[in-house]
Amino acid sequence: MFLTEIKVEKADFDQCSWQEVIASSEKKYCDLYLPLLGKKVGELELQGDTKSQAVFALLYHLCSFTLAFDKSSEPFIPQSALIDDFNESHLNVLEEIAVITNDAELRARIADILWYRRKRNYKMAQLAISSYIKSAKILEDPENWKYCSDRIERAVSLAASLGKNNPAFRDVISYIESVLDKYKNQYATFLLAKLMELLLRYKEGLPSVYISLAEKIAMASEISKDILGKWHIARTYWEIKAKWHAIDNDPQNERLARLNAAETYVKEAEDVLHRSDSPYSIASHSLLKAMEAYRRIEGTQKRTDEIHKKLLEYEKKSMTDFTTFSSPSIDISSIIENARNLVKDKSLVDALFALALVRTSPSKVSLRKGLETNEFRFNLWIPAQIITKEGKVVAKRPGMYGNSEDTESALQAEMFRRAILEQSLHAQGVIQPAIDQINLEYNVRISDLWPIVSNNPFIPPGREYIFAKGLHAVFMGDLMTVAHLLTPQIENSIRHLLVMKGGISSGLEQGIQGERSLNVTLYKPEILELLGEDIVFDLQGLLVEKFGSNLRNKMAHGLIDQSEFYSWQIVYLWWLVLRLCVLPIYTSIYTQQESENK
Repeated sequence: MFLTEIKVEKADFDQCSWQEVIASSEKKYCDLYLPLLGKKVGELELQGDTKSQAVFALLYHLCSFTLAFDKSSEPFIPQSALIDDFNESHLNVLEEIAVITNDAELRARIADILWYRRKRNYKMAQLAISSYIKSAKILEDPENWKYCSDRIERAVSLAASLGKNNPAFRDVISYIESVLDKYKNQYATFLLAKLMELLLRYKEGLPSVYISLAEKIAMASEISKDILGKWHIARTYWEIKAKWHAIDNDPQNERLARLNAAETYVKEAEDVLHRSDSPYSIASHSLLKAMEAYRRIEGTQKRTDEIHKKLLEYEKKSMTDFTTFSSPSIDISSIIENARNLVKDKSLVDALFALALVRTSPSKVSLRKGLETNEFRFNLWIPAQIITKEGKVVAKRPGMYGNSEDTESALQAEMFRRAILEQSLHAQGVIQPAIDQINLEYNVRISDLWPIVSNNPFIPPGREYIFAKGLHAVFMGDLMTVAHLLTPQIENSIRHLLVMKGGISSGLEQGIQGERSLNVTLYKPEILELLGEDIVFDLQGLLVEKFGSNLRNKMAHGLIDQSEFYSWQIVYLWWLVLRLCVLPIYTSIYTQQESENK
């Protein structure tokens, strides 16, 4: 039953057992209410009880939203209905039942939706806040902490929107501080980190108290032998300690905390050598992040050089860690199976690392060699052009056997065209199956991608969340978001690398400095030196070449319709960004690597 079709009154709620159905759920959050409510809707439809069916259908749609608890502007992500599909009649009934709803989780959801739709109803905001706190108390669990922290985060966001002087805001802060005190000896958890981040965000809490707590957890995590992910936990709390020192105007101790956080990457690299199936590849990844973390702290060049030396040693030893594979094009099922096995039963970060390294970009040399064989020569004699759906000619290439310049232009254009075929096969046979396998094993969240995007040389400071959100979108099937977030960020990162290399990313025209686009920066010799000809050729064809996919220019001019965003080229774009984020060679820190290895 569609939400827009539902007609229901308060009396219909009074005459059915909706509260008992909710109470029967073993765990108290909306995701688990959905199957109970859906089952009841089906039963009542068979019984012909349309009024009770409407009650449970309304509750089903109410619980179906995925909440982005960290967003105050658009917190409700639609699944079965849109938030605006609740009409005035629905909202009136929900307002009547909100105060009589026994379940704190459901009551919070009802009140939150009413506040979102009716901003003047402050009573509903206050009811949502108090209900989220009660729901969080029920869901408190330092091991499975996300459900609790999410509700606290939504409560404090709502309370802050009413003003920090509102009693509701003080209630939430008091609850946060009580939870921090209650679990202060629980070291193997991110719950306390999340709650301290909330206090920092709203400039609440005593720095002296939480500096001590963050340091205690960080140190306990480092020396522990049985905490899973202990280095990530320790690093998180060192970074939080640094933030508390910044709030406390103590730059010296802030720097020391940041140094401790950076050093956890080095310790993690040493630790992984004893416990990983691909030790040197993973250790190299950790050392790369260590160098980037140290590079962002003044006065650490000596330590950075020491880590760089160790990284070069590990990189040489890592060549046998990962085995790339290729499968016959006639048997795509075997390619898909290999792709799934590549990421199966790995930690999320290891799975993404393996996927990023499963192959390289199409070889420019191989593409050229293939086109220069007799098999392809005849096709290249004839000039070609690209014509849009509207019949417009947007690109031309000459025939191969005019002058030498025409021959080279024809070869280049055809190489870009044929690279699309390789990219599409890789996306269809390897990338997407691997993504599907990862989705089977993990409910990937944006925060799970933080180990990849944080302290990453390819990602300029302040762009980490954008990359994480763009990379996360593929696991939601949202390729439109992938394209819109990652394409401009690649452009900015290429400029970032160019500047770090000592190049110039802007032009000067009539006294005005404008940033150069990928149409210019991807053809700079400095970028070729940094990324290598195959990666650069891949980026050129994927983003700016008219005989390639030309995604950047098509997007910039609004030439891609909805269906084109859900193409294999966007999947491949996602993979290439992941690869750029993962591989150590894609950073200016390593421009001297070749000479040092000689």
